[in-house]
Amino acid sequence: VTDWVSLPFPTLTLRPPHELAGEVLYLDHFGNAITSLGVLKWREHELEQSPLNPGAASLILPREAVISCRGHTLNLCQTYGEVDPGTPLALIGSSGFLEIAIRDGSAGDGLGIRPGDAVVWTSQSDHPFIIVE
Repeated sequence: VTDWVSLPFPTLTLRPPHELAGEVLYLDHFGNAITSLGVLKWREHELEQSPLNPGAASLILPREAVISCRGHTLNLCQTYGEVDPGTPLALIGSSGFLEIAIRDGSAGDGLGIRPGDAVVWTSQSDHPFIIVE
């Protein structure tokens, strides 16, 4: 390799007090849409978000949220078992990324989601996001 190309970090925009906007990074082999909303892990009744961009602050996100992508509004679930087969949902995948999926199906095929599509996390809680420096 003689010419390195620096790729831009995925977009991630905090829209205080209740929205976090990102994008779909790629579709995995199941057709789940993997997003840029950072690496997330459950902490009791909230989520801790570690950003992909170096130097960016972490966030504490309330669990009560809806995820929007390509005109679809999805509930945030902890497991696929919370919805019926064929139902779209958002959940934290095994790699820690927020994923948009269809239980027993493909979000890419079923919802028409593609890399680069906008994704918005909207808190349904009265509590704003907490920024952790």
